[in-house]
Amino acid sequence: MSQFHQFDISDFFNEINEPLFLMDSEEIIFWNNTAIENFKNLPEDWKAWISNEELEQKLLLFFKEGILPQITYFKSLEKKCGEFQRFEWAFVNLPSSYSSRFLIVKANPIKFLGNKAVENSILDKHEQTVGELSYIQSILHHSHDLIAILDEQGNYKFISDSVVQKIGFPVDYIVGKNFRDFIDEGIIELVKGSFEEVLDSTEEVAVDFWINRSKGKRIYLESFAKNLIYHPEINGVLFSSRDITDFIETDRSLQKRYEIENLINQVSSRLINRRLSNLEEDFQEFLRKFSHFLRAHRGVISIFNQETQELDIINTWSLSSWKSESEIDFKEIIDSRKKRLEAGIVKLIDLESEGFESTSRLILIPMISASKILGVIYFEIDQEDLEFTEKELQIFRQLGDILAGAYIGSLMTRRIERNENLLATTERLSKSGSWRYSTTRNLFYISGGLARIFDLGIQPVTAEFSSLILRIDKSYREDFVKNLKKSIQEKSHASGEFTIRNEEGKTIYISYEIETKQDFFTQGIEVNGFCTDITHKRASEEYLRLQSQILAQVNDPILVTNLEYQIIYLNKAAVELCGMVKENAYNEHIDSVIKFNFPDGSRFEKIGRKLEIGDVKKQELFIETGVQPKAPFEISMQAIHADGKEKIGYSLILRDLSEKYENERLAMRASMIVENSPAVLFQVDPNDDYRIYYISENINQFGYQSKELMENRVPFLDIVHPDDAKIIKKINSKSRGKSGVVSFSGEYRIKKTDGTFIWVEDKTSDVRNEVGDIILHQGLFQDITERKNFEEFKEEKEKQYRVLASNIPGTNIFLLDKSRKYILAEGTNFENWGLSPSDFEGNHLTDIALTDSEEVSKLLDRVYEKREIVETEFFLRGRRYHRVIRPILEYGRVEYALSIVRDITEEHKAKEIVKSGNKTIKN
Repeated sequence: MSQFHQFDISDFFNEINEPLFLMDSEEIIFWNNTAIENFKNLPEDWKAWISNEELEQKLLLFFKEGILPQITYFKSLEKKCGEFQRFEWAFVNLPSSYSSRFLIVKANPIKFLGNKAVENSILDKHEQTVGELSYIQSILHHSHDLIAILDEQGNYKFISDSVVQKIGFPVDYIVGKNFRDFIDEGIIELVKGSFEEVLDSTEEVAVDFWINRSKGKRIYLESFAKNLIYHPEINGVLFSSRDITDFIETDRSLQKRYEIENLINQVSSRLINRRLSNLEEDFQEFLRKFSHFLRAHRGVISIFNQETQELDIINTWSLSSWKSESEIDFKEIIDSRKKRLEAGIVKLIDLESEGFESTSRLILIPMISASKILGVIYFEIDQEDLEFTEKELQIFRQLGDILAGAYIGSLMTRRIERNENLLATTERLSKSGSWRYSTTRNLFYISGGLARIFDLGIQPVTAEFSSLILRIDKSYREDFVKNLKKSIQEKSHASGEFTIRNEEGKTIYISYEIETKQDFFTQGIEVNGFCTDITHKRASEEYLRLQSQILAQVNDPILVTNLEYQIIYLNKAAVELCGMVKENAYNEHIDSVIKFNFPDGSRFEKIGRKLEIGDVKKQELFIETGVQPKAPFEISMQAIHADGKEKIGYSLILRDLSEKYENERLAMRASMIVENSPAVLFQVDPNDDYRIYYISENINQFGYQSKELMENRVPFLDIVHPDDAKIIKKINSKSRGKSGVVSFSGEYRIKKTDGTFIWVEDKTSDVRNEVGDIILHQGLFQDITERKNFEEFKEEKEKQYRVLASNIPGTNIFLLDKSRKYILAEGTNFENWGLSPSDFEGNHLTDIALTDSEEVSKLLDRVYEKREIVETEFFLRGRRYHRVIRPILEYGRVEYALSIVRDITEEHKAKEIVKSGNKTIKN
């Protein structure tokens, strides 16, 4: 520098923590901040302040000839509190380009307390050396670096004051002892390097170690050691250390986070590749893994009961050697923190601070689904085994969310399986079944109930169009195919009947319905059908028709007796009833020819005696004859009077009630079938606010009474959801014609008496009078809520695939149907490929593929035809990927293929490095 800059040098002096001033030959020109802030009455005239004539002469000599005083001066400063503090002052020449000389005068705490170290006294050069050494020690004391010197045997010769402050042990405890003693006592844990390496080298050697401080906290010291055994002043090994505990802890925290995320990814991958119908084993395995990872002695997965709001434990794991220290009310602990858990915060609880006799810690992980808390996962860990802070544990919320989603998915899957089993049972009992026709593949997908009717087994099957049509009797094939094509072309409803032959050669009558709709999302055609075995109904109708023909040709049996109840007349029908020759029946007692089964056990004579003029006794009872087994008849008994006065006999007219009873039995059976069927029959008046004219008794499944609805003429739309009622009114207002309101068929919601709504599908037709006017709408509707829920489940399942895929780093999921069309594409690698999910979804394999489409198509053939799980690897844009394709089954057949593509570039590199290392070792 060409000249002296006071401001620049003053900034340096202000960093020194001891009093210091700068003087020239005339005055004191600068005091540093330490002096100004802590002391008062600081002098400006150094000659007045120095009360030692010898020192004053030495200073004047310095300013005149430049000879620096080789002495130390003892002088006190007055603190701001009024007390005096004595310092030993050292003098340092400040080189300068000015003609004047400058002198730095610095105070040091007094370390040498000799007889001459009194106020205003000075010390010689030797004593000054002590002061300079003290100055160096002050610098070491305030340095972040920890300095230590060990001799050749490893004994501590010197440690800086910062070492004492950092590790918490006094100087006397360290100096003179060997570092190996501290290792044996567990105070030092060597991590990197060794003392022997330092002795064998002349370069710096890295030696890192943990220090277990006296106060219990551990610190990590990064050290560099140099062999200075042959240095004349040091004569030892110099260690320079720095506390990097925060850096090490951060590195360990990141490593732990990586391990946690890896475990969570394993959970996600396993759930994606597993069926959700039975999660108990998976949940148990997850508990075991995470308990071992956290070093927990107990892990629990619990779910809130929707009815009682109590915690139901669904899975638990614990160490076989673990025993609970005390009874812990986990429900109370969780309830007291429910708001925090509902917010998705993972909590770490100190059980001892909660008043429990336990030194364990409790980790609470919320299971959140649809923004509501579904349950809680908690782990109990010994305090000394806990390696995480509450902040580090927040990543476990991902685990809670994944398990909550899997649990909800499991419930829905089980519900669907129950519904499928119920449907199969219903089909079997009602001798019915359903089918779905694929227009693209020309295949029928047949339910188990319909397969039973067609003698194809009892499980759902797939049949080609031609093979199924040929099972229908030839006379009905054309009509069925015509109705099927018409329904597909017009997207309408069609129905009819056909017959088939069973394995025994008997004719089976089948009633069918066809419904075609366009899928809202895919815009594809969905063709569904329903078939019912009506053979018994046809047989009953034929039987009733035959009985009617017989009754139209045969008169009722008529018998006449005298007062002794002897038969005196019977007609042809009576002769046939009694099974006797007409002549042989005469004079026979009526009770010997016909056995009347009166309820009270009476005989015909007793009834006859009570008959007076004009009396007619009608009664239904069962009678028997020699040829006629017990059968129901209506008996009309009347007394015969001569001239209308004298009773001379009795007449009996027997009307066979077998047909009536059979009709009643059939009607009762039909009523029971209707009432036990899920389909509700109804008739409504479209010209009078759709008031209910008739509705079957099984409307009670929704809480209503059929009789009450019909007597009060309740408008049908009153029990329809208001939004759907508006739609129905709007449709029917447009369909009103000259003949009246045309009926409407479709899907809408019915309100149950408990206030909830269900989805129904109705099929309604018009009832016309003689002139063709529509007077009523009649039809049936059936609960399709489960089907609607299933459709919602499929949508939810697709969402779960997307959520799981988007949460797995470096992983993509593709779902393809049998036509090689992408149904779903999701994952985290699209950006690396310069693509997006929309490039795949809705397109076919021939349109877009990550690798050669023909090669992928061959792999898919193995998946669909042989149900294989195919694994391959490929390169794309400089990165290596692993691909696994799994079959997805529905109704026992492969309907979809799930392709999981995972980025294994880094994993492959690591394997190659290991492989290369192994070759090097062998060589």
